[in-house]
Amino acid sequence: MNPNGSPTDQMWEFTPQGFIRNTLSGRCLDVSGAPGTLNSAPLILWDCETDGRSISGKPTDQRWELLPSGHIRNRLSGRCIDVAGAPGTNNGARLQLYDCEFNLRVTDQIWTRY
Repeated sequence: MNPNGSPTDQMWEFTPQGFIRNTLSGRCLDVSGAPGTLNSAPLILWDCETDGRSISGKPTDQRWELLPSGHIRNRLSGRCIDVAGAPGTNNGARLQLYDCEFNLRVTDQIWTRY
């Protein structure tokens, strides 16, 4: 729950098929584009493409893998979830697809489960 008593939209589940689904809306984390594979492509909520195809019929860009390092990598593009900015730390910063930052000491691409 949010402080105002309404349900939170910040809860996500990682499905066994590799989708990241929002528990409030039931929609999945998607890369903008059909399919989205380029650096800086925004991440959005979209209907889950559980059949493995986007609306254009191309392979889905909604499948992800959580790496031991804490990076979340897109299975189609090989790029990671990134917070816009260098590093992105502000409220309202958008999420985007970007080259994985494996060798940086400071990165906004490491995620943990609570």
